[in-house]
Amino acid sequence: MFGTTCVNTFLAAYGQQQGLGNVGIFFVASGVALAISRLLMGWLRRRMSLTANVCFGVLFSAGSMALIYFSASMAMLIIAGACFGLGAGVVSPAMNSISVLSAKPEARGRASATYFFALDVSTAVGAWVLGLVASAYSLREVFAVSGVLVLGALLLILWLHCTQRLPRKGF
Repeated sequence: MFGTTCVNTFLAAYGQQQGLGNVGIFFVASGVALAISRLLMGWLRRRMSLTANVCFGVLFSAGSMALIYFSASMAMLIIAGACFGLGAGVVSPAMNSISVLSAKPEARGRASATYFFALDVSTAVGAWVLGLVASAYSLREVFAVSGVLVLGALLLILWLHCTQRLPRKGF
């Protein structure tokens, strides 16, 4: 969730630094795309595995980081917002489903709570790590590093899936 932390923590300052104007439009595009993705989530789930859903969403999230990094206009930032919303709207419910379905029935509540706790921890750690990147390099580089970390998460997910460390049934 470094991508979410990156956007929530640094986008406003980055947009101002780059002269992109009111970056609030990014969040409008993100919110609309997130709502659409949640409506499509059931359709996607019936057609693809949870792992494929996560990979699909992570690619959109990484793409949004790249678009923000290269943003030279508000239009590009709006497209980045839509990609970000699609990614977040697919990844979060799919990852929560994986955590819940991986647990025994009596531990599913704990699995969901652990997943959301991990999100909170990643937000705190992400803000700290990306803050170090921002102070050492620039706000722009924060989005590059975040994109690389998001792609690293994709590689980890694929490795876990291919080495059968994720349960196979429905994943």
